[in-house]
Amino acid sequence: MSKTVFDYEELAKRKKVAFVGEYPRTTRHKTSWKCSSCKLVWETTYHILDWSRVGCPSCARKSVVERHRITREDYLELSRSRKDIGWVGGQKIPWRIHDKSSWKCSSCKYSWETTYNNVKYGHVKCPKCGQFISGQRASKAQVKLGNDLGGVVNYRVGRLSLDIAFPKKNKAIELDVWYWHAHKSHLDKQRAQKLVNMGWHILAIKTQNTLPSLEEIQSTLDTLVGYQEIVTSEWGRGKTFKNL
Repeated sequence: MSKTVFDYEELAKRKKVAFVGEYPRTTRHKTSWKCSSCKLVWETTYHILDWSRVGCPSCARKSVVERHRITREDYLELSRSRKDIGWVGGQKIPWRIHDKSSWKCSSCKYSWETTYNNVKYGHVKCPKCGQFISGQRASKAQVKLGNDLGGVVNYRVGRLSLDIAFPKKNKAIELDVWYWHAHKSHLDKQRAQKLVNMGWHILAIKTQNTLPSLEEIQSTLDTLVGYQEIVTSEWGRGKTFKNL
């Protein structure tokens, strides 16, 4: 259906722009429009402008940015909700939620930079207190057990990372805590089988809070072939992060 000049002017009024171009042959041919707010002049067709949510493309981009704008109060509110870390960005407010700002650990006073979204949705903790080894977080129990047994913590095997590894013997320990691994036991076994196929021998310790004795772990490691599990009485008990 063809459109008259009156139709073009009515569309411009609805979209808060001005029709400043030549009357085109069809609604699928481009013509010029001018934004009433930012004065931008651009070309588009009647159909595209009619279907667009916001008339001016420049104002539309600004609208998206503003929706993702985080204020100083947002940072302060998030900081108050976290007892372990606090926002110390001061007067420097990042323009977007994906831009980094400064945060400080309440315990060790270490400062680092991360994004608003990481803190709000990523369960970010202090990188210094959290002990990052080989680019991945290591628990205190993992580090202690690795030191006691003389293993390498967060040992890389291609794209995979082993909790505690003994590279000369091609043996490794995987610590599967119920809280984190309750919902992915089948994936853990698939991962372990992949490592076994690569020539590794895997001992999976499945527990919640308490590890088996050092003697039991060492004894199992000495005779370990393929894949084996030590399942404590705590496995299957307590909450998981998915049902909190």
